[in-house]
Amino acid sequence: MLQGPLGLYFNRLSRYLERRGSECFRICFNGGDRLFSRGRHVSHYSGTLEQWACFIDDYLMKNSITRLVVYGDCRLYHRIAIDVARRLGVGVWVFEEGYLRPDFITLESQGANAFTQLDLSVDAIDMPLPSDKDEQIKIGSHFTRRAVYASAYYLAKGALSHFYPHYQHHRKGTWHYEAGCWLLSGYRRLANHMYDRKIERLLANQWNQKYFLVPLQVASDFQLLDHSSFDSVEAFIEQVIRSFARNAEPDHKLLFKHHPIDRGFNNYQQLVGEKSKQLGVVDRVKYCHDIHLPTALRSAIGTVTVNSTVGLSAIHHLLPTLALGRANYNLPGLTAQCSMDNFWRARPPVDGDLVKQFLAYLKHHTQINSSFYKKSNCGFGAVCQRILEPQPDYHSSLLSDLELPTERQVVGI
Repeated sequence: MLQGPLGLYFNRLSRYLERRGSECFRICFNGGDRLFSRGRHVSHYSGTLEQWACFIDDYLMKNSITRLVVYGDCRLYHRIAIDVARRLGVGVWVFEEGYLRPDFITLESQGANAFTQLDLSVDAIDMPLPSDKDEQIKIGSHFTRRAVYASAYYLAKGALSHFYPHYQHHRKGTWHYEAGCWLLSGYRRLANHMYDRKIERLLANQWNQKYFLVPLQVASDFQLLDHSSFDSVEAFIEQVIRSFARNAEPDHKLLFKHHPIDRGFNNYQQLVGEKSKQLGVVDRVKYCHDIHLPTALRSAIGTVTVNSTVGLSAIHHLLPTLALGRANYNLPGLTAQCSMDNFWRARPPVDGDLVKQFLAYLKHHTQINSSFYKKSNCGFGAVCQRILEPQPDYHSSLLSDLELPTERQVVGI
């Protein structure tokens, strides 16, 4: 196991596996990893990124590793390790946040999101699945526990940085900046409460069935940076407002929703206000933080996203959705296959039957009813069963090889 979710999840999972006869190894890259890593086989990598491929090659062979388990397949160290593991014939399993949130986590063979190896053809999605007899457990919110884990992780990362002098983190910023942002996130959640309730009332009344929802993603999200043509959230916001101002119906509105995990790190309210004013739509564009998402989706007339998992929630509500990046749900019948300029006025309907089949297919092959951040309902039995079974022989959908639209194609210029 390399880097895992914030907190104790990988530590508890390794103990669970060991009690059932497996031997688990961990590699720490910084003090945060070290804080949450326990066990007999914990190693610490303090070399350079350039030396990492040789190190992990030797490590996998020397310890007879048969499974490589990571959280996220786009981190620099993970990418290199996955390439080495594939060359050596070592099975690869990738955890991610759940596609079907908040009650699921993602666990896929070889890669997740746009690197999925699932066959996403209509024939595969149409195949009958075994009936799910287990009752789904409601997981609920885990923000507070995640914020505590994050603050502790980054404090430990900073305090022990001298042990890992060459470490390159996947998020920019110093350890005290990261820890401070998580604390700020909690404050902003409380400070924005009254404003967000005001926005919810607006959506339920004057804006009901008149607005498009735009869920923003975390600024450092690899799904945005690696699997889209956008190099920043700001660039995405500006293009959406520009296209909306030029092409949407005069009585239609636009609502940007900030990502809760990015709450303490970024605030785009000023950018949204200035760009809307510049393009003459300031009265038709709003920005919010923690509104109730299912209610917002039910009241909207469309969703525009890069590749957020909110897009899955949107098509579940049969809401016309435009995905501008690589996304495993960006398929004909589920999402609009047109430019953003055309989407505002011509929103193709969602195929309800295909949605049901797709969500069941995704749930069966990639989702586990569990949480990374709660001690109960960890779903370790299902996780272990999947990790220890032979690697599935999927026919890759090759999403990662698809050519992304250019900026001109995105806005239909």
